[in-house]
Order: sequence, then structure tokens, then C-alpha cells
Amino acid sequence: MACWLVVAIEPHCLGQTYQGKQLVKAELLADTTAVVPGKPFTVGLLLRMAPAWHTYWKFSGDAGLPTELKWKLPAGWKVGEIQWPIPLKTIDPGDIQTYGYVDEVLLIQEITPPAKVDGSSAKLSADASWLVCEKICIPGSATLQMELPVSATSQPANTDLFARDRSLLPQNWPGANLASEKWERAGSDLRLKVTGAALPKYPAVDFFPLPDEGTVVGHPAI
Repeated sequence: MACWLVVAIEPHCLGQTYQGKQLVKAELLADTTAVVPGKPFTVGLLLRMAPAWHTYWKFSGDAGLPTELKWKLPAGWKVGEIQWPIPLKTIDPGDIQTYGYVDEVLLIQEITPPAKVDGSSAKLSADASWLVCEKICIPGSATLQMELPVSATSQPANTDLFARDRSLLPQNWPGANLASEKWERAGSDLRLKVTGAALPKYPAVDFFPLPDEGTVVGHPAI
């Protein structure tokens, strides 16, 4: 029978252990040293996984569950959607295809405070949940907190980590002048054809489906 335990490691940082081994270390980070009223900033859930263990993308594939983050913010604060880095595609025995992350992943969101923030500091809290898998899968969860001073000015923080994460985010379509796409139906299959003079400069091509809820997706073939 699988058992799991979430224990405190240090303030604002929690770890998930199984049979005495730490599987996931979870932490909230911000890209700023202070909250400036009315100015958006970016926060991230950093998950560090034990070697050979992985968590999942927003569409996990044939198995798994995506990581979730539910914020508890003061009144008037707003939070954007999770921005997911491009995942690793894995095919396991039994032709099980999944999408996820190994080693570590930073899931970022934009938070916008109101124009007036009471107090000299802001406490932000979020309930995180994830599924971490290797030969077995074990759910984990943690309530994470961070506290930032409120100030008229701020400085960047955790710049290398956030810059690396942003470089792994999907980019907008380059435009019809560089490439064009066309969907075609072939029986029960859908085919996507991409053409453009700029395509040869890309060393690899892959496809990551993001179906609507309840839609069954096969394994894309390139």
C-alpha cells in the first residue's frame, strides 16, 4: 500500500517523502523583491523532483494528472493562468504516452495587486497538488506561503530561474509571412500541414495536443 507524507523543510518550502526518500520539494518564488501597488509581478511554483521521478503537464496524456495551484489572495488581487513550459514527451511500456517534467519545473503566473495595498507587507498563500511518478505514482500536496514587503519601488529577484523558465514557454505563431498551417480530415484522423520557407531553420518538429475536456486523443504522428 502506498503511503506519503508532506513535511515542512523550511519556511515557504515543503517536501514530499515516501519510505524515507524525498520525492518532491515545493517552493513559491517571486521575480521581484517587493510588491508595488498596482504593478503586476510574476510568481512561480518550483517543483524539484527526485532522480527518475516526474510530474505532469497541463495535459498529462494517457496517464497522470496535471499539477494544480489554488491561490488564496487578499481582496482585490488578481492572478493569471499558469504558464506551462514545453513538456517532455515519454512513451512507457504498453504504449502509454505522457507529457511531463523531470528534475525540476517552474510554473509561473502573473499576479496583479490593487492600486492600494494596506500594510507594510503582503502574505500570499496557495494550495498546490501534484502527482509524481516513477514505477509507481504518488499524490502530493502542500499549502505554501510567501511574504513580500510593500514598497513604492522593487528590484528583480530570481532572475536566472525565471529567465530560463520563460525561454521554455511556447511562443506565438510566427505569422503567415513565415509559415502557414492547414487542418485536413482523413477518415477519423485530423492532419495538420505546416509549410513555410523558415521551417528548415528549426532542428526538430513535434506536436503537443491540448484537447477539450472529455475529448479522446490518439498519439500524434509526425
